[in-house]
Amino acid sequence: MFFEWMNRPEGSRVLYSVKIVCLALMGAVLAAMLLKAYLPDSDEPAGDAVYLFFTIVVMAPIIETLLMWGIIAVLQRLLQDMRVIAFVSAGIWAGLHASEALVWGAIVFWPFLLFSITFLTWQRRSTNEALIMTAATHALYNLVPGLMVINAA
Repeated sequence: MFFEWMNRPEGSRVLYSVKIVCLALMGAVLAAMLLKAYLPDSDEPAGDAVYLFFTIVVMAPIIETLLMWGIIAVLQRLLQDMRVIAFVSAGIWAGLHASEALVWGAIVFWPFLLFSITFLTWQRRSTNEALIMTAATHALYNLVPGLMVINAA
């Protein structure tokens, strides 16, 4: 099975989140590098740096995790396999992000696959744990692009 530790809601929550974030960043950075090579003029977020940082690091993880809860709840009624649910969820999130900027859709598929796995894994303990772990992991992941926005300002 794909990284057995991912499917066990036990041990250090911080270590779990850090491992997920490292995997997510590796995949997203690779995707971004490949896409930048082929789509050098891709859209990037514009606006006030502090507002963008707050939105990226605080608001987006909370709102998207709550929406993910609803999406996964519907998928769990339709599908049985956790892996399929995670892939479909990630595809939905990639599509939603692609509507903002095409490149984002491709870049966020992998992180959202991992966030979906996080949600499904920790949901076995409780929905509250799933919400907290997913939002916290997502916020930690978004800290990198958030700092990049601040640095670019």
